[in-house]
Amino acid sequence: MEIPSTRNSKLHTSKPVRHLLLALGWIFVGLGALGALLPLLPTTPFILLAAYCFARGSDKAHAWLHQNRVFGPLLRDWENGGAISLRTKFIAAAMLLSLVGYQVFFGDRPIGLRIFLGVMAIGVLTFIFSRPSRPGRGSAS
Repeated sequence: MEIPSTRNSKLHTSKPVRHLLLALGWIFVGLGALGALLPLLPTTPFILLAAYCFARGSDKAHAWLHQNRVFGPLLRDWENGGAISLRTKFIAAAMLLSLVGYQVFFGDRPIGLRIFLGVMAIGVLTFIFSRPSRPGRGSAS
C-alpha cells in the first residue's frame, strides 16, 4: 500500500483556507460514512470530495483518509486509474434504477422531467460502467 508523502506540495498557502478545507473534508467524511449506512446516500462522491479537501488542507488528514481501512481502498482504486469496484457498480446501478425507474415509469411528474431523469440515469450508468473495475485491468473484475 502506497502512503501519501508527509509533505504535500498541494497544500493551500492560506492558513484560513486550509482550516476551511479541513472542516469541509471532515463534513464530507461524515456524509460518506452516513452513505455507507443509508441506502439512498452515496458514499464515493463524498469521500472523493473529502480527499480533495484534505489534499489541500491537511497532510495528516489526507494520510489518515488514505490509510483508513474502509475508505482507503476506494481512494487508491480511484487514484490508480479511476476504478470503481464491480460490487459498487452494481449497488449504484440497482439503487439508481430503482429510484429513477420508479419516477420515470410510475411517477406523476411531467413527461419532460421523466424523460430528463431517464436520460440522466443513462448518462450516470454509462459513466459508472465505463470505469475499470480494478486499477490497470480495464473492465475486468
